[in-house]
Amino acid sequence: LAALLFYTFPLQILVLDALLNGRRLWAPPFAAAFAGLALALGPDLGALDPRGVGLALLGSVGAASAIVLSETAVSRVGALTLGFWMQALGAVLGGFALFALGGPALPEVALGWAGVAGAGLVTVVAVVSNLRAVLLAGPARTGLLLNLEPVVIIAVAALVLDERLSAWQLAGVALVVLSLVAATLRERTSARAAEPG
Repeated sequence: LAALLFYTFPLQILVLDALLNGRRLWAPPFAAAFAGLALALGPDLGALDPRGVGLALLGSVGAASAIVLSETAVSRVGALTLGFWMQALGAVLGGFALFALGGPALPEVALGWAGVAGAGLVTVVAVVSNLRAVLLAGPARTGLLLNLEPVVIIAVAALVLDERLSAWQLAGVALVVLSLVAATLRERTSARAAEPG
């Protein structure tokens, strides 16, 4: 449920980009991708904790705002510089929160430290790539494509951890992918129709 609430951020980006920048993209793929995620993630609506719901939605609003607002910043200072300062600020704030909650549980073996280093490296690459994508494709298109994140996680869990996917999860993954394909095909058709001659 927390993941599904967090992944309302592409829908929020669609609205924010329209309000702040006047750009309107075709909304059905956003709705279809979210429906696919709901099927794929299969949230448990049993014991809802309002604090968890609120924190997941707060994270979603933060992600949507960061993506929409980063477009101007990236065009001025570049993806690498903005990515550095975002990660530095996150490390400081996260460090304070970590120590306020009892301190870190550090790895005890070399493999654990390698995992920490690997996670840090791929996070930097992901953040800088995401910021560059916002500049090249715009916030809404980037947000739509970010629906692939949970799909990739599900696929990796199935391949690496040998998790079994239900028919509903597979249908949800297919719906996410089909919504992205439909959006891409519609944009290409619209671009060709807009070409002179």
